[in-house]
Amino acid sequence: MARRQFHTKAKPKQFYDMAIKKWGEGGSSRYLAVTKFIPQDWRYVRVWPTRDGDNTVVLRIECLYREEKRGG
Repeated sequence: MARRQFHTKAKPKQFYDMAIKKWGEGGSSRYLAVTKFIPQDWRYVRVWPTRDGDNTVVLRIECLYREEKRGG
């Protein structure tokens, strides 16, 4: 389990160990939460693999829609 960083002098983590979640009948669908990697105001993205190997996949995530900040 990842530990939260409470002080500002701590360097941000460079990687996260995460579980691949199974969904649906027989677990045929899989998903991975990416909330730690994309900005909070991104609402719609396009994702595609740019490279893959035996043990790695490099994904490109492009923001298609960003939520506008509302003034108070």
